[in-house]
Amino acid sequence: MRQHCFIRGKWASVVIVLVLVLSCCQNTKGDLDTPSDGVLVGNINVSNISVGENNATVHEKNETSSLKEEEHRNDSSSSRAEELFKKAMATRLKDHTSKEELRLSVHQLYAAAGIVHLSMNHSSASGYEMNGSLYYTADDVQVEWRNGTIQHIDAVRELIFAFRDGSGVPLNPAIAHRLVKELAAVGIAEFQADLGVLYSVGVEPVAPNDDDWLFVLKEPDLDLAMLHFSFAAKGDDPLAKMALGFRYYHGLGVEKSCPAALLYYEPVASSVVSAATVNGGLPTINDMRLGDKKRQSRPSPSAEQEFLHYQWFADYGHAEAARAVAHLLTHGEEQNLISALDYLLQAAEMGDADAMAHVGHAYANGIAVAQNNATARSWFTKAAEKGHPSGLFGLGLMHLTGQGSQVDHILAAKYFKRSIDIKQDWIGKSDAYFYAGLVRLHGWGVTRDVSLASQYFQTASKGGNLLASYNLAVLHLTGTSASSADACEDAVKLLKKVAERGWASLSEAADDYEKGDYSWSLYNYLKGASIGVELAQSNAAWLLRRAYGYNGPKSDTLAAYMLKLSAGQGNSGALIPLGDAYWYGRGVDVDLKRAGHFYTAASKRNNARALFNLGYMHQYGLGMPRDMHIAKRYYDQAMLIGPGTYLPNFLAVLWLRVHQFWDMTRPKLPNALIGLINPMFESDSTGAQKATIFGMAAYALHAPVKSLISLGKLFDFVDDAVDSSLLMWLVAILGLIVWRRRSTQHGAQQGRGDENNAQNPVNQAEERIQDPVQQD
Repeated sequence: MRQHCFIRGKWASVVIVLVLVLSCCQNTKGDLDTPSDGVLVGNINVSNISVGENNATVHEKNETSSLKEEEHRNDSSSSRAEELFKKAMATRLKDHTSKEELRLSVHQLYAAAGIVHLSMNHSSASGYEMNGSLYYTADDVQVEWRNGTIQHIDAVRELIFAFRDGSGVPLNPAIAHRLVKELAAVGIAEFQADLGVLYSVGVEPVAPNDDDWLFVLKEPDLDLAMLHFSFAAKGDDPLAKMALGFRYYHGLGVEKSCPAALLYYEPVASSVVSAATVNGGLPTINDMRLGDKKRQSRPSPSAEQEFLHYQWFADYGHAEAARAVAHLLTHGEEQNLISALDYLLQAAEMGDADAMAHVGHAYANGIAVAQNNATARSWFTKAAEKGHPSGLFGLGLMHLTGQGSQVDHILAAKYFKRSIDIKQDWIGKSDAYFYAGLVRLHGWGVTRDVSLASQYFQTASKGGNLLASYNLAVLHLTGTSASSADACEDAVKLLKKVAERGWASLSEAADDYEKGDYSWSLYNYLKGASIGVELAQSNAAWLLRRAYGYNGPKSDTLAAYMLKLSAGQGNSGALIPLGDAYWYGRGVDVDLKRAGHFYTAASKRNNARALFNLGYMHQYGLGMPRDMHIAKRYYDQAMLIGPGTYLPNFLAVLWLRVHQFWDMTRPKLPNALIGLINPMFESDSTGAQKATIFGMAAYALHAPVKSLISLGKLFDFVDDAVDSSLLMWLVAILGLIVWRRRSTQHGAQQGRGDENNAQNPVNQAEERIQDPVQQD
């Protein structure tokens, strides 16, 4: 699985320079360490050799000649390595490559890299034992280099990808990891950062095994992770800088320092902003949140079905359908910009203002058509005349830049303002807010107003505009924005957001998940989690909790850690599973009070499950004070959130009433009967009800880790768990309680008489309330 997961640009040039310098150092080091090969060690002082010492003079000449020959051999070897590397890459980058060609290319990479021997050591003394199974790691890989040093850095890098992908060689993450360690040891920042990532979460890649795991989990080594991140950051690696920025911002393993976090995030964010303005901008990020029921609740038609549906209407002259077809052609897997423009022109000619604006942008930027400012302006004008904000925005850009018209900042500012004043959602609205802020910031055609500019930037930033986020962060740092008291905190949050936009492995992880490759999906999400990407933390926890990609030891511990990180960054969705972890002791020690803390935090966001769980905890006194009235209040709140939450909470309230009735009745019953009935109203340390019909049904409804169940699920549960004899037993017990209570009341009335009743007005009133029939 290729890990070219960050934007290149200046980073690539830095790495290339670093590689060249290190290669020279490696060759020099190799020469000085091998004097037996005839290479001169140190310098010779010619003045110390007498004229008569011909032998010494000859020896000096021979050694000097040997040094030149060795340098020539090194240059020749380097050229040969580069030649082999280019041949191998030419083969591997072809569209159609046979297995034999891939295998041959790997041998060429071996030769270019300088690998003399590479194998796994499967002796009885090797391997990492876990739960009775043996897993082979990078420590069990044997590698030997020609002249004891790496000959070609890029060849080794390609071999890492080959062993990760199984491209030309059998897939073997352990060998790939060993090569990563080799490159990290000679100072390659990219791979130092990779090691920091793995050490920070305890991931140890392993060779193919019976469990089909790509890695096992060990105890994280945060000190070693920080060491590798620090060295990689000095080598200008963006991944390492983001990891350090995240740790300093949250105080993870280091003293919390917002200024330090700022120093690490700013250069990465600046690089991302630069990349966003060239080469077609940044790639699209798949921000799928696993477990999001809104995105996964109902099946959607395939892209082909959707395309055919809209195409049919478009061919019959439907403008909106033609625009929809154009959208699919520009966003699908197989894009066809020329056909998309044809459909947009069709819709525009039928009077669709949105299509008019899109056609204008296509001509202005030369997308699928020759660039033509006059035609672009014509379509922008037509869209603007229909009041479409994108058309107004397009005219504003043309007047701001002088593209297709004279530069007129006053007119540009007016068009930007009109476009954002229209209360309509449209593609590019955040861009319009950014430019409206830009002209305000610089005073182009309007009065300079930094405060208003920062407001516009803030709106644009919320819409996803990276330039707005970056500029707003700069305004926070200069103290010229309408920021909160802590400008550094606000700036770091924005720069972190921009920096993470350049990390493309989030999409790679989502693609792996959708293809069912859960191991690589988890690996990439963990990589993102370690550098502070909240979505990656949440998704990694989701996979670990469901044993997707890895179900071995320490998975619960790592899942709980990921949930803590995600919740710490404001993800309210992590609060419930984090509370569940403390409730059941999954990855952490059982702590009901701690579980209640997270449920309470989630309840403040009107989470029905959290409210339900808190009601249960108060009802039974688990981690919370036992209080029936507070329990009912939580159940009632949960009941009002939505129709899907009504039934379970209604049944919980009914059971609560029965519970309250039992608490009042229990003192009046014999101990034998109390011992028989009381278990259904008790809970053990994990909150599990005792095995009775109402107990099991209540537990199914109350269990904090379960979703709020539907009526059908409740019926299924009862059908599976309870037979008719148990139901009959329960009815008999309840009948006995009612009979005993009425008999007791009747006997008390007969024995005490009217005089005794007169002395106890409270009891008399209670009897009238509880049994109005007898009062008559």
